[in-house]
Amino acid sequence: MTSGKVANLPIRLKRGEGSRVVKFAGSRVRRVVVVLANASTRYDCGERTQFACQGVPRDDAQRFGLTATVVRAQR
Repeated sequence: MTSGKVANLPIRLKRGEGSRVVKFAGSRVRRVVVVLANASTRYDCGERTQFACQGVPRDDAQRFGLTATVVRAQR
């Protein structure tokens, strides 16, 4: 925001897909940054690692994509 406040808006996934519409006024928003993380919550445990359950993430190196569209609202 132009005030310096940051908004985090997660996208819930269903079967690996999700979407989110975010409306904002250009006069109140300085910039938009999209951060996409490919993070696994499934592990093969007991592999003596520093990760959860000392395991290896099962979903690492999976392909993912992002499509973003910015549309100016009509006045």
